[in-house]
Amino acid sequence: MTTVDLREARNTDAAIQKVLAAPSLDAAHQALRDLFAGQLDFQPAHGAIALHGAGRPASATRIAEREGVRVVALGLPDSGRVRMETTRAALREVRATLAGDVLLVLTDHTRSEWHFVYPAMTAGREVLRRMVVNRGQPYRTVAERLGSIYDEAARTDLRRALEAAYDVEAVTKKFFREYSRIFELVRSLFEGDLTDDERKLFCQTLMNRLMFLYFLQKKGWLRFNNDTNYLHALWRDHQQQKDGNFYETRLRLLFFTALSNPRDADYDTTRAVLEPLIGVTPFLNGGLFEQTALDKQGVHVSDTAINLILNDLFAKFNFTIAESTPYDVEVAVDPEMLGKVFEELVTGRHQTGSYYTPRPIVSFMCREALKHYLQTKVPGISAEVASAFIDDNRVQGLTVQQAGEMLRALETVTVLDPACGSGAYLLGMLHELIEQQRLLYNSDLIADAKSLYELKLRVIERNVYGVDIDPFAVNIAMLRLWLSLMIDWEGLGDPPALPNLAFKIVCGDSLLAPNPQEAGDIFRHAAHEQARELAKLKAAFMRDTGESKREAERRVREAQASITAMLSHRPSPPGSVEWRVQFAEVFDSGGFDVVRANP
Repeated sequence: MTTVDLREARNTDAAIQKVLAAPSLDAAHQALRDLFAGQLDFQPAHGAIALHGAGRPASATRIAEREGVRVVALGLPDSGRVRMETTRAALREVRATLAGDVLLVLTDHTRSEWHFVYPAMTAGREVLRRMVVNRGQPYRTVAERLGSIYDEAARTDLRRALEAAYDVEAVTKKFFREYSRIFELVRSLFEGDLTDDERKLFCQTLMNRLMFLYFLQKKGWLRFNNDTNYLHALWRDHQQQKDGNFYETRLRLLFFTALSNPRDADYDTTRAVLEPLIGVTPFLNGGLFEQTALDKQGVHVSDTAINLILNDLFAKFNFTIAESTPYDVEVAVDPEMLGKVFEELVTGRHQTGSYYTPRPIVSFMCREALKHYLQTKVPGISAEVASAFIDDNRVQGLTVQQAGEMLRALETVTVLDPACGSGAYLLGMLHELIEQQRLLYNSDLIADAKSLYELKLRVIERNVYGVDIDPFAVNIAMLRLWLSLMIDWEGLGDPPALPNLAFKIVCGDSLLAPNPQEAGDIFRHAAHEQARELAKLKAAFMRDTGESKREAERRVREAQASITAMLSHRPSPPGSVEWRVQFAEVFDSGGFDVVRANP
């Protein structure tokens, strides 16, 4: 990993601040020239590059150049977030005018978010590598990585320096080393009557809740005194007020009152009491912040432990709520880190076979599965056409009828990971299904486009299912699906409540229960109506909150008990996943279409 000169990092930090504080786009572009020329030894460049695509400005602005690398900037019109499609299209147009490599700097119309994009080619496909700076949020990682370019280029050359700066693996490894060190320190500080396993579980839960909030504050939904660097502001106020123990006076209120309770009339009554202590927060639902048995044991969490987590670990890194794909990678800590942390720290990792599958392998296996699935579901689709669609995003050769059948197949496919761990394959399949459906919607073949949030929610509700024997893995998988969904909510006000995934991602042993296919006659006759009713109850439960959620859960369990009674002639062993019951609605329709697992 590149050694970063702290002086260069501080100077780069100050230069980035000037970009964020610039009063106009032209002033921000000049601040960018000062950053690249003054800190990174580029030569200033000037002039405009004409752009013609929809959703982009009329021109991009030349900023700087060095050794054949051109820095170009553009401010997007009022079009929301900086998206992958916009970035790729702008890169194509800039390259048509300029020779050499391009480092593209994009900002949204508010100039509050800046993307420094340096692409690379991997296995014949372009990978967008980006560093992102948000106004009001820490950007220490970006300052360090950009600041490293000056010294590294002096030792080697500019392109190698850029490759080192945009190496996300270096950031990932550094974060994991620090996480492991802090984890061991923090769990040794808890006071209370805890076994070793309980101490570890409590520490994992606390750190995951706080890491979830670090991701979430990137959306601006958490504010303390109008500061969206929420946890830092909350901790700073606690230090100033000296109001006792931070976990007891702030975090328990935040976790178990604000984030886990619907905003009804009773909550409005307590708002005046809560906001001076925890600020403005949304209701999240989903179960992550509901009290567990360990939470009720009265474990003492010292301010020393909290300070280690917030300031000695999380504050030293950039976080992004956007989960990277193999072809769009942010140099920051992304939600995939939750999976890596779990599967590196899990007890008995080598004995249980808990190993993290790299993104490119996950993507490859998901795409291979979808290609074969489409060939069985869409008449007339050859292996070549399916591969062109899935691998190369080409719709040429598809008729309108085939596109419609392909979309219906993708909308109804049921995908299972029977040993899902922290959800790598669930997220991988979610990304692939979203990409393929959006491709069909954005073509001239189908015009009924949905928002990305709506598409993701629908895929999570209808298409992906997971099982794991480890309850903590199940919780992490749910958490990653929630984060993936939340990044794409762009409405006004508080975000919608998170879906309840307790009956989508299930805890149990996948191998012990009877073969569900042998119960076909039961589902065609006696249990058919019960399975249909169970599907409706589960759908209602996913969207319910508060007391309605608890009532919906009770009704789901009653329906499952009814089906279990029908199968009493061949019961499942304790601790197993009873497929015929847990996923009765799927096996009522013939079973899962795709089963994916870690190879």
